[in-house]
Amino acid sequence: MFNLSAEPWLPVRRANGTVEYIRPAEITSDHATNPVVALAWPRPDFDLAAQEFLIGLLAAIYPADPREPKQWMRLFHEPPPPEVLEARLAPFAHAFVLDGDGPRFLQDLDPLEADPSPVEALFIEAPGAITVKQNKDLLVKRGRVSVLSRAAGAMALYALQQFAPSGGAGHRTSLRGGGPLVTLVLPDTADTKRPVTLWQRLWLNTPADYTLDLDRTKDAFPWLAPTRTSANKEVVNETDAHKLQAFFGMPRRIRLVLQPNMEGKPCDLTGFVDDVIVTGFQTSPWGVNYGAWRHPLSPYYKVKLNAPETLPVHAPEGRLGYRQWLGLVYRNPEATRLPAAAITSAKGRLTNLGRRWEKTSRLLAGGFAMDNMKALAFAETELPLHCVGDAMLAEDIARLASLMVDAAGVVASALGTALRLALFGPKSEVKADTTILEAARERLWDDTDSDFHRLLDLAIEAFTDDTVENPQGALAEKWRAILARRALVIFDDSAPIESFDLIPPADVVAGRKLLSLAMKGYGKFGTELYKVLALTSPEARKKAGKQGKHATKELRP
Repeated sequence: MFNLSAEPWLPVRRANGTVEYIRPAEITSDHATNPVVALAWPRPDFDLAAQEFLIGLLAAIYPADPREPKQWMRLFHEPPPPEVLEARLAPFAHAFVLDGDGPRFLQDLDPLEADPSPVEALFIEAPGAITVKQNKDLLVKRGRVSVLSRAAGAMALYALQQFAPSGGAGHRTSLRGGGPLVTLVLPDTADTKRPVTLWQRLWLNTPADYTLDLDRTKDAFPWLAPTRTSANKEVVNETDAHKLQAFFGMPRRIRLVLQPNMEGKPCDLTGFVDDVIVTGFQTSPWGVNYGAWRHPLSPYYKVKLNAPETLPVHAPEGRLGYRQWLGLVYRNPEATRLPAAAITSAKGRLTNLGRRWEKTSRLLAGGFAMDNMKALAFAETELPLHCVGDAMLAEDIARLASLMVDAAGVVASALGTALRLALFGPKSEVKADTTILEAARERLWDDTDSDFHRLLDLAIEAFTDDTVENPQGALAEKWRAILARRALVIFDDSAPIESFDLIPPADVVAGRKLLSLAMKGYGKFGTELYKVLALTSPEARKKAGKQGKHATKELRP
């Protein structure tokens, strides 16, 4: 039997660049001399899923108590050796058997009677059966994967169960719905002599109160018991199970098809020649239907202020940038935007580690962007975290970041309106989401991304400097100037002078004038921009000046 707690099945990269397969307990091996620094799956979604898997394991067997920050910090720098982790994991080893006649990891306890599906259907982006039947698999072709090693098969199964989109009638989405956004804090000190280890990354994001008792293993690992099917609309909420099941949810009823590798076929994903290979899987509908849960690695939101439940944030189709950053790092005052619990706790832990860890650590966000059952893309990005320990300073940074994002939204709308006037004329009925206009707005967000984070770095210094007068006003003005400069460049690139033989010059001049005046505070967009940035608009200054002169005249004898 292939036991995921005992077999060396996780590909990792060590500090010296070598890649090897290790057991889960060996993530801390050679920590002082040649530590494990990263996972090394050939797919980014597997790396992300494997981090979730290992964080879930650590949460179950090794408590990270936030009430003992000194102990937590000691373990951050000097982790438990592999033999200690292995001893903690041993009582739960029976839950991680991938094959055999008994309970199987993340698979239905009972044999399934369905005909096997090809193993590549475990991959979220694989073309569906109808797409293949209609010969419409144009961009993602069928037949790329026909054989997986047991290691790759286990990881494909885990990734599917964690991120599962809708799979048709009765084939449930994951505990967080299809394509959830996963967020982690990446610790860093910018010390090139001491690389940050995989252990430190996992430990920083491990929740503190998920420790599993032996008598509750079936509540955490649902494959150890008969499946709580949803054929009769049964729903499993967090109160109905151990909350560790967030890391080991089983919405899909699946049984892997394994067979001896008599021909020595290599895994189509890793190239590893395994003694036993995964060639397909059986599946049946009506797996676990998860209701109200909060996964510690995902952000949540409320549709309305008084909405009864929070919903998981899903990965966007486009680039992850500073538009999303605020909601991934800071909770808003109305509590309609909730960062992942792991992000909130990690920020506190970084503060305990010291300013050099706060200053350079980053945010990782990733996940599949889905359109119902169709995977559009796998998006993953790293963003600055801008972590600060002082609560008042954090509020100042969050407030400034919020108005900066709102201001960029106003400028993006102004840019789209100005370009529509320039390219299509004042009487045009062209919609605002036309490709060329949408591309210009997206470029504004992209072009100002690094400016946003540089300004937040300046803000941290300015808000802590008592000699700086009205730091928010000065920073808001800087941001307005940056947005103006970037927006006008994009306008000129999108409606260049060289095109006057194709577009009326008067329309281009009118569009640029509209945008230029808006950036200076005039017109509808300008008024809104200055209001969002809490700046005094030119029209308001002019009005105040007139009132001041009038008051002066009344005071004269």
